[in-house]
Amino acid sequence: AVVWRSECQGEVEIYFRQDWRKVLLDSWSLSEASVLCRQLGCGSVLNYRSSPSTTEHKHVCNGFQLLWE
Repeated sequence: AVVWRSECQGEVEIYFRQDWRKVLLDSWSLSEASVLCRQLGCGSVLNYRSSPSTTEHKHVCNGFQLLWE
């Protein structure tokens, strides 16, 4: 799930062991963010920000990535 204003913008969370948890994206690349966006049906990444000193990671995309590539 993506938590923000739309399903194609915001923080990434997964449902794991009956709880929603933020995905820490410190080690994610722009390429990996592109895969997530495409898998969500959101197209290509329009903006990507990852900050190793915080849990703030935002992605905006528009629809052609595949998560399990």
